[in-house]
Amino acid sequence: MKFEVILELTNMSRRHYNYLFILVILIFCAVQGYQNFLFSDSFATMGLRGLDDASFQSSMRKVHTALTSGDYRAVITTNDYGYGFFFWLLYSLIALPAF
Repeated sequence: MKFEVILELTNMSRRHYNYLFILVILIFCAVQGYQNFLFSDSFATMGLRGLDDASFQSSMRKVHTALTSGDYRAVITTNDYGYGFFFWLLYSLIALPAF
């Protein structure tokens, strides 16, 4: 009897955590979307962000290519956008499985 009550509370709290998790994700997405439109004067500015994303991907591709070919000197000397090689190394290692 006591075990069933604890099990029921556990299942109920797990369901609440799932709802809370979904709510946090929805709030995060809403805030990000609001910031995109808040910091943009018009939809024309949004296109420039796409250009920036493309150049960011180009820089990551250079680091990915250098990592897979073993050219570690190119990885260490990468300083695109003034972020430094550690930034590019960290994010390239995170994204390397998808390369």
